[in-house]
Amino acid sequence: MDRVHESGGGVVIEARSEREQADCPGCGSTSARVHGRYRRRLADTALAGRPW
Repeated sequence: MDRVHESGGGVVIEARSEREQADCPGCGSTSARVHGRYRRRLADTALAGRPW
């Protein structure tokens, strides 16, 4: 985890992988380039009554 903070009444958790490269699950080739970033929503975590 890089950072945890409140934003807009919710809690934001920023994290990233520690690995410098990874294998593609589709073709198996190795890459060190970031192919994309996206947000995920926690579905079953208690956050002291705060929205996520």
